[in-house]
Amino acid sequence: MTEINGPTTIFSIAWGKKNFDVVCFDRAAKDIFGCSAQEFFDFDTLHPFAVKSASDALVGEMFRITLKKAVKRDAEHLRMTEVVPLRSNFKPVIITLKEQYQAIYGAKD
Repeated sequence: MTEINGPTTIFSIAWGKKNFDVVCFDRAAKDIFGCSAQEFFDFDTLHPFAVKSASDALVGEMFRITLKKAVKRDAEHLRMTEVVPLRSNFKPVIITLKEQYQAIYGAKD
């Protein structure tokens, strides 16, 4: 599951038998999305189902992720600091979605 909220993104990730939410800021988000979280948020305003489509596109994808504890003591989530796709032909989400929207609607964005 992916949740976009302005410049931050929250991912639900699975590791072993555990699922947990992590915060992904722009540096790591660019590796997954191909753009900043804010740019994806703007894309979502034009395409209301983009977040759901992005979430669907990422199901089953495998990444090497570096997690870091938050600096603030009261922070709820771990931070995703580095992301490396494990599939050599991985396309960033924004490219995949733009291709889908262009094929379905003839949309350019």
